[in-house]
Amino acid sequence: MKKCSQCGETKTLDSFFNEPRNRQDGRHAECKECTKAAKKRWAERNKQYTLEYARYRYYNNCEDLKRKAREWKKEVGWRAKKEPQKIAARKAVQYAVKVGNIVRLPCCVCGCEPAEAHHPDYSKKLEVAWLCKRHHGFVHRYENESVRC
Repeated sequence: MKKCSQCGETKTLDSFFNEPRNRQDGRHAECKECTKAAKKRWAERNKQYTLEYARYRYYNNCEDLKRKAREWKKEVGWRAKKEPQKIAARKAVQYAVKVGNIVRLPCCVCGCEPAEAHHPDYSKKLEVAWLCKRHHGFVHRYENESVRC
């Protein structure tokens, strides 16, 4: 347990970012939430610098970014050709969640969030069971039966 230097709350060590240099416990003095909020405030105050730096990074790493994008497209394209029904079902759920036709629910087994959409039947694109990463992996690894929530 460690006390955050900003908000003053006592939290577990995994609530703090790693800081191997200069720290006895190897963690930042501020919790992750406070650190993220401070970075967001700094970016808002220094918007022009942030934009210029983003452009600088893009133009100096342009070829590397394009190469990574080509590799990603190649992989996704391969998947789309091999399993078009799966890809279509995933995209349908992503879009439905985005526009609000489907509400992302907690895991139907343990109730934790965030949950992933599990398709028991890919032909029924919008019929999904919401499972956390642990239970979703369990269903795909150990059970061939569909999950009903």
